[in-house]
Amino acid sequence: MELIRVVEDAQRTWLGIEFSHGSVHVVLVQGDNQVRAQACRSYTGETTWSDRFAIASEVLARETPSEVAVSGVGIGFPSSAVMRGEDLITRGQEGALELIREVAAQVGQRYRAAVSVDNNVRLAGLAEMLWQTEAQPENQIYARVSDGIGGALVCNGQLVTGQSGFGGEIGHLTVEADGVRCRCGKRGCLETVASASAIIRRCRQGGAQVAGIEDVAQAYHQGRRVAVEAVTEAGQALGKVLGRVCVLIDPARIVLAGTVVSALPHLVDVVRDQVGLELLPVNQVLPRTVHARLGEDAGALGAALMAMSATRLRYPILIPDRSVN
Repeated sequence: MELIRVVEDAQRTWLGIEFSHGSVHVVLVQGDNQVRAQACRSYTGETTWSDRFAIASEVLARETPSEVAVSGVGIGFPSSAVMRGEDLITRGQEGALELIREVAAQVGQRYRAAVSVDNNVRLAGLAEMLWQTEAQPENQIYARVSDGIGGALVCNGQLVTGQSGFGGEIGHLTVEADGVRCRCGKRGCLETVASASAIIRRCRQGGAQVAGIEDVAQAYHQGRRVAVEAVTEAGQALGKVLGRVCVLIDPARIVLAGTVVSALPHLVDVVRDQVGLELLPVNQVLPRTVHARLGEDAGALGAALMAMSATRLRYPILIPDRSVN
């Protein structure tokens, strides 16, 4: 998918919805990237997909008045959800395909609009790269470190989805061969070492009474050894993975986002240092490693951009027979 900026009629509105591992975000975007409304509802990792969709429906009913004419809808899911022609492909989540089709059909029927679907973190990366006017590097990496870890890769100016929809899934690269079992079924994935839950678990194992990543951040800034070690290990593991990706695509920039990075901004420095150690010792240029500009609603913003750009980017439409306002 080419990364181009699309300027539309200022009166048209697009709906972006993102389902993450811990919440659903909804945004209404009007005209040239003007946010008209936005909302978020949290849920737990154990919440069923049916319940997540019910929560999203409540948010949509409250935040999108019936008189709003929606020109297109984008939906992001934390899976390898991606379109191939008119076929929706998803892997790694039992029953997700049918549920994604159901919610997409319901949303499309409600707003009488075409619906596009993709991975939520890829869409967050898309928003981070397009929600501005400055020129963007042709090669860059976006990584979100929150309840899970996902990424978006831009190579030669194109967002990489991959043959199976797993393009950018850095969270499931192995960093500990005999490590903790990951939700994907493998052991020792980066997500089991550097995600919010992994850092919290590491602190608790060291005797720290922490309830969430904010408690970890407080302990870290107080200089408590167990928190400092947990955060440093997480940053180094993330930096090793990103550094290896840098050897492959030689990006100009790495963008770090997510609740962990927001609570622990020093993590960016740890990652930057580790990335430098992973590069080729033949004058490979160290990419800029920066904080993301957008917040936790980046995935929903990217979903709206995807909907806005769908026809121009030849983006797959899940419900092609619905009229677009």
